Amino acid sequence: MPILPFAALITGEHIAHNVQNFQRLYRYVLRLYVFVNILVLGFLHFYHKRAWEVPNYLISKGQPVHSIWTFNKYDVPYASWFHGHDTKLYPATGPPKFARKKMGHPLPLASHGCILNAAELLGEILEGTMLPQYVTFQHVYHDLDCGMAAVKHMLDELELDGVKPYHLEKTFGDLQAELKFDLLLEGKMPVIYQPILLYALDTDKFTPI
Repeated sequence: MPILPFAALITGEHIAHNVQNFQRLYRYVLRLYVFVNILVLGFLHFYHKRAWEVPNYLISKGQPVHSIWTFNKYDVPYASWFHGHDTKLYPATGPPKFARKKMGHPLPLASHGCILNAAELLGEILEGTMLPQYVTFQHVYHDLDCGMAAVKHMLDELELDGVKPYHLEKTFGDLQAELKFDLLLEGKMPVIYQPILLYALDTDKFTPI
């Protein structure tokens, strides 16, 4: 029996039978739940992630944005930020694992971590099927599974016909702070703001696709 649906059914049954007898307790727990989630959402939105800084910066430039490739598909409402601007959004996340397995992808490719997303980006750029005007991602040194440092290295070293198409236009946050993550594990510093990198295409030499 799947444990999560079973747990949801049991929880709902418990609440239905006890909410009348413990109204004050449930009222307190519900308010506490809402309050804690507001704090967590505020912390992630205004301090830890701050992914909204990228579209805010691009809009403030007052220049048309052709396309963006991003890992932050769910953290930022790009469709709202660029509504009416005809901006193309290239999200890094592809089909889910079960869909990739059905498509015949081997399991390592079906898992599709961040490094594989970056490899797909590189492949499409080299094939000429995609060349986004901007590439943005959070640079996380300690996330060995995600490998954002590998994405940064790829963009720094990428060349097309002997010319580097991308350059680091702006860094949101402090890159050096991420290097101190070991101190965070030891409880010696507060949770740090994850820096975000924004790479821009040299539109004088390349046309975004």
